[in-house]
Amino acid sequence: MKHAIMVMGFGNKYDVLQETINILDDIDIDFFIHWDKRFPLPKLYSNHSRIIYIPRIKVRWATDLQTKAQILLMNSVINNNLDIKYGYCHLISSNDIPLMDKNYFKNYFKEGSYYLGFFDYLNDYEYKKMKYYYPIRYFNIKNNLTGYILIRLFTLLNKIFHINRINRNCIEKGVNWYSLDIKYIEEVMKKDNFQIFKNTISSDEFYMQTSLKKLKPKDETNIYDYYSDKYRLTESSKLSSRYIDFYRGTPYVFSMSDLDELRQNINSKYAFARKVYDKDVPLRLFNNHI
Repeated sequence: MKHAIMVMGFGNKYDVLQETINILDDIDIDFFIHWDKRFPLPKLYSNHSRIIYIPRIKVRWATDLQTKAQILLMNSVINNNLDIKYGYCHLISSNDIPLMDKNYFKNYFKEGSYYLGFFDYLNDYEYKKMKYYYPIRYFNIKNNLTGYILIRLFTLLNKIFHINRINRNCIEKGVNWYSLDIKYIEEVMKKDNFQIFKNTISSDEFYMQTSLKKLKPKDETNIYDYYSDKYRLTESSKLSSRYIDFYRGTPYVFSMSDLDELRQNINSKYAFARKVYDKDVPLRLFNNHI
């Protein structure tokens, strides 16, 4: 079975992604790269994997443009699927690293399986991200006063005009990284429902879960008011076969001091770990596996 790894990339550094490619470099594993148009296109290489650069857009954090870039990646895989039959798709960030060597990786994912994280339920704060109208796609709202003011202003205006764009029971949420059989990617693309995710906040954390809500585990439908968002994000990551820790960060950035912890999870149930900024982490982690 052939795998398509779809990469959401940004920034001026790409050495961590290059190490990811080195680890998974295989004739049955290809990489589709969307690199934020605000930054120079990286020069990546491989010996066996195909590296496909897709048309780029400018992406701003927590806007619908993140979802748009993801859709571009999925469309690119499907269009390439006419010639090369991919069986599985994985969405990662350029700051994710594998926790599986390529042989284990290829054998782990079975036809028809899926790894998609869900929240147990949506609280009011999360629901408002989809319920209200937020025309923010051209603003930088990440960790700055301008972003904070804009969100508060738009929230107030939505309340004044009684905006309610979507039924609460129609949407689901979880971490935006996943590993899915290609049939689920094709199903999402046929729905062509991007319009309901436009002008919302963090729509990439709702898009796949809402489109594939039928995959939500039955034991995830209970409401646990006493669980924190950190709990929900971390548990959702486990469902998506991702090793992500929201208790120690938003999320936590793994470094050389965490090598022993990461080694304990090599070739287990986690396909990728997030986040990593130091290329020496994957280098040291897999120095006996490559």
